[in-house]
Formats: sequence, structure tokens, C-alpha cells
Amino acid sequence: MALLGGRVVGCLRFDHDTGALHVRRVAVDPARQRQGIGRALMDWIHGYARAEGYSAVRVGVRRQLPGNLHFYQELGYTVVAEHRHPGYREVTWDEMRRPV
Repeated sequence: MALLGGRVVGCLRFDHDTGALHVRRVAVDPARQRQGIGRALMDWIHGYARAEGYSAVRVGVRRQLPGNLHFYQELGYTVVAEHRHPGYREVTWDEMRRPV
């Protein structure tokens, strides 16, 4: 969790997967977005992944959210696979990975 003045302003969830730490959700209070909180959370997870012996962090990004794709690209993530949600013919989300 990210705290500011004792208040929760952001958080992330992650899983320990084989070969890469998998970040599932990153959320920042809308009133606090674009203030570096998401970047700070991701900086923390990169350090945590390194300390735990992981070589990479991976995330899934829905194509409906191009701002999120850009956010992760700025952090050094690249698309490594394209996926479809059940029932869809077109690609709906990208798997991205970044070495730590």
C-alpha cells in the first residue's frame, strides 16, 4: 500500500509465479493520480522482485486502457504476448514483461 499522511492512496496486488513476479492490480486514488504514486509502487515491486530472486515482473494490460499500456512502456515493459478474454475473437489484453 502507498500511504500519504496516514491515508491509503494506492496499492498493488501480486502473485509469486515461476520465473516472474506477476502484478495483478495497481490502483491509485483518482484524486492522487499523476503524482508519481503508481511509479513508486512499481519501483517498490521491482526491488521486491529482485530481493526475492525473480528475474522479471509481468503485468496484463487491457487494450481498452491505452494510458495503462503507455504507463508500463515508460517503466521499461514490453509486450511479450497477446491474449483474448473468453468469448472474444480479437485481442483484448497484452502481457507485458520487464527484467529486474
